[in-house]
Amino acid sequence: MSQSLPPHPTVEALKKQAKQLLSAQRSGDAGACSTLRTLRRFAEAPDADILAATLSLTEVQFALAMDYGFENWTAMKQRVEAGPTGPARSVTVSGQVTSAATDQSIEGVEVRVQAQAMYLTPLAYACTVTDAAGSYECRLEWNGSDRPDVLVQCRHEAFKLRCIDAGEQEDNSDVPRQLTPGQRLQRDVQLSEGFTLELRVEDEEHLPVEGAEVTILADDGMTVSHRSLRDHLTGTTGLPPALLTDAHGRLRIEGLSAAVPDGYQYVLEVDHNQYVTHMLLGIDKLPRKGAVTQVTVRLERGRRLTGRIIAANTDRPIEGAEVRYVYYPYGIIPNGRPRPCCEKAFTDPHGHFELGLPQEIVGPLTVSHPAWQSAEVILGDRSLAEPITIQMLPGHVVTGQVLDRDGRPAGDAEVVAVTMGAPHGKILNTARTDGQGLFKLGGLPVDQRVWLAAKDGADSYVCFGVREVRPGEDHVVLDGREVVEVDGSVVDEAGQPVSVRVACFVHAPLDQSGCMLSRANPSDRLGHFRAVVPRHGGVLLSLSSHDDIFSSPFFNVVTVTTRDGRLDRPLTIRAEPTYEQALRLVDAVDGQPIAEADITLSPVHLWYGMWGGTSNEAGTLVIDHLPPGDAEVFVVAKGYQPLIEHPITVPTGQPHALRLTPKA
Repeated sequence: MSQSLPPHPTVEALKKQAKQLLSAQRSGDAGACSTLRTLRRFAEAPDADILAATLSLTEVQFALAMDYGFENWTAMKQRVEAGPTGPARSVTVSGQVTSAATDQSIEGVEVRVQAQAMYLTPLAYACTVTDAAGSYECRLEWNGSDRPDVLVQCRHEAFKLRCIDAGEQEDNSDVPRQLTPGQRLQRDVQLSEGFTLELRVEDEEHLPVEGAEVTILADDGMTVSHRSLRDHLTGTTGLPPALLTDAHGRLRIEGLSAAVPDGYQYVLEVDHNQYVTHMLLGIDKLPRKGAVTQVTVRLERGRRLTGRIIAANTDRPIEGAEVRYVYYPYGIIPNGRPRPCCEKAFTDPHGHFELGLPQEIVGPLTVSHPAWQSAEVILGDRSLAEPITIQMLPGHVVTGQVLDRDGRPAGDAEVVAVTMGAPHGKILNTARTDGQGLFKLGGLPVDQRVWLAAKDGADSYVCFGVREVRPGEDHVVLDGREVVEVDGSVVDEAGQPVSVRVACFVHAPLDQSGCMLSRANPSDRLGHFRAVVPRHGGVLLSLSSHDDIFSSPFFNVVTVTTRDGRLDRPLTIRAEPTYEQALRLVDAVDGQPIAEADITLSPVHLWYGMWGGTSNEAGTLVIDHLPPGDAEVFVVAKGYQPLIEHPITVPTGQPHALRLTPKA
């Protein structure tokens, strides 16, 4: 169990204690070992190994903070400097950890218990390990709130990580229960089967890569992944730190679920600014040694692009510009849904950047900056041996204020600027409001209309305003009282509501395309939907199945106009069925089919829509559940020139032939 801070602690006294602890370890005093065992690498080490190890003062300070019940030295230092902020409080949390499959107790589970106040402010922290009976007990002490959240997190290499609220009320109220002084809470925890990933990242010469950032997602193949596991792997409060490989290129991740839901699979993404992003699918299907899966990932350096970003009007360097290249790595199309990778870099004070690119380059290089208009460059077969120079034009700046639905300033709202140009609308820039709801948004085109949309920073379903901004307009107010929620329904041929929940996205009214401005919470009534639209003006609504967009039995895109909050048409929409489209790839020279080519199809009127897959031995791919209308096809195949933005209208009524040109 963790010890408690002395009655009147000071930072200087704690620093002195850490130095004394380090001195004791270096002199061979075994009394230092109990505190140093709070470090993970010494958790089960004998005294001799701990006393023989080389330790820094920072490590000892961390161990001392853990022993006092804090997550790190900084948290303990902040608490001591703040001093007591209220009456002394304490709670003891105990219980038993068992297997959900067998009900047997689990020994060796790391149990972390934390009391935290509003806004995830940590009050107290303790950590222990379950005994042979699976039992644990932790005591927390703090000053102040008598209604904290008391969280219990359990970690073990053979079980899925689990976190519960030990202080929740029996009626499931959102308000934490009031704790009495010295109260004891009994919380038993059951864990389901899980596994641990031991990862090694190396380069092409088999040397370890330090500082590679690792992300694990349980992905259903949509272009926007969800069910992120990263937030649940560290046990820290607030924004978790990145998962990075150590000096040996290694990283150990516990708590992954062994039971992945149908239609999902794990996607492992490894990113480093000196290498090309690597993705690995289905790590949950790999063989294990006991509960441990061992994986080695080899990163490729790819091609290096260097360059300089300058102002078009003065040739002066632009610092802080983001250079980004988004691509779909060959052979990585999980469940037939393309999944993008992104390589990016930022310019230094001299405007210089260096970016790693894959061997196959398909699509544009984009450059953005808060004060400059976005620039786009098609690299194609350009030689990367020489640095590239990209010019940016000064951007228009718009200031304004966001008000919520009650007319009050909306702090921490997200403001998004969207282009009005066809054929593809795109997000130009984003900004966050301050405590008074004020924002400043730059980098906008000076001679082009844009749309601004404001959303709650914590809940994208809450829209505070949608407004068109014309050239020369430099101050706007996005008023949540000026948006209108309207209801509608999607019906079948018999006029009955379709038997699925409906997703409704609101887009800027572009020519056959658009970027999302708002969305509303889906209705639980089958076939019904709600849309958030401006009180005046026209927008596009895209309608599909909420539960599975890419297998939706219908897709509709409709234009609506509001005048003083009233619609120009009824919102009873007849479902437009989806279609199947066959694509066939052939060699442009000899007409032979091309197998194992990655194909992506993107309808031009859907900001989120990308379908795809890999061609079979006959060079054919059949894609189903496609919305009707114009689309663009992208193809990457080894040994062939990539096919970019090939136009097609779905459905064609017959297999559509795509001819690829062999590389010289």
